[in-house]
Amino acid sequence: MKSTRSWFRHKAKNTFEKYLLPMAGRELHYLEIGVFEAASAAWMCRNVLTHPECTGVGIDPWQPMRKWPLEKIEAVYQDAKHNLSEFSSKFSLIRGTSRDVLKDRGLEEESIDIAYIDGNHWSYAVVEDFVLVLPLVKVGGVIIFDDYEEEGRKRRTQHVRQAVDAILMSHQHLVEKWFQHRHQFGMKVIALPHES
Repeated sequence: MKSTRSWFRHKAKNTFEKYLLPMAGRELHYLEIGVFEAASAAWMCRNVLTHPECTGVGIDPWQPMRKWPLEKIEAVYQDAKHNLSEFSSKFSLIRGTSRDVLKDRGLEEESIDIAYIDGNHWSYAVVEDFVLVLPLVKVGGVIIFDDYEEEGRKRRTQHVRQAVDAILMSHQHLVEKWFQHRHQFGMKVIALPHES
């Protein structure tokens, strides 16, 4: 696995093992927004998406950012492709913003069992990702938000927390809290938008 950072191992792996590993062996369909080096996606393929009919889709724009100029972000994209190369028959990477991909790619409604949102961390973007993802997730499926709470990076994560808290309050007829563990927050979908 090519990786320049070990964030998944230190911040999310424990949560994935506790809450997602028990789902292994079932036919599952997984969506990840914010793939970066594909550490979480590769872990999911290796450990949870083990049924022959499992599929996964990862969406990330891999655009230059303040700390990641073009040549570095291109290397990160190549690392993501490399890290998922052994799973190419079940996992697809799509380069684009979640807004563009989810509106234009026509993912089937009620087709996703697990959605992991770790894209843009501004409140408006977290809410937008949720609104775009919710119709795609099956009743009983889960939506997990990364960086809900992270010590030492309060300014960045306060936006995620504010967005998730607002989502829970305004969509309590559609989702309910599943867990809050370390840096992640999980919700279960209890109804679909067109059913309420």
